[in-house]
Amino acid sequence: MYAKICPDPIQGSIHLMSSGLSLAYSFLISASCGWTGLKASYSLPNARGTTQWYDVPEYFWELAEQTNKDAVISLALGFSFDPSSVADQVTACTNVYNQYYLPLINGEVNVDEVLPVFQQALRDAGIDKIAAEKQAQLDKWLAAK
Repeated sequence: MYAKICPDPIQGSIHLMSSGLSLAYSFLISASCGWTGLKASYSLPNARGTTQWYDVPEYFWELAEQTNKDAVISLALGFSFDPSSVADQVTACTNVYNQYYLPLINGEVNVDEVLPVFQQALRDAGIDKIAAEKQAQLDKWLAAK
């Protein structure tokens, strides 16, 4: 139900029906105002069959279904990482992530300067140890499969 409500708001508030088949932005919102999430209905559960935007092909849902059918299933499907042996490193990396991620992703800092600092802080916090432990667990899991 959520997927039907989000892409189908009240006519004229955010969108206008274009030719009765697709959605287009109304005068109240600009298509160039940045990412609004309005066109992300494909990522919502049960969104198949909802009205598409004017610039999305009519065969979008068929294309998405075929893409899913053609997808290669990961060898790691079903694997669960047990982080208990690296819990301190996970906590330290989480703290580093919380410090640097949002300023970086939101463009609040100079990426060329801050990204290397973020990466080094993750290494110092133990991200390599976490990756090695996860790889060891995955290798053991795959061997037993």
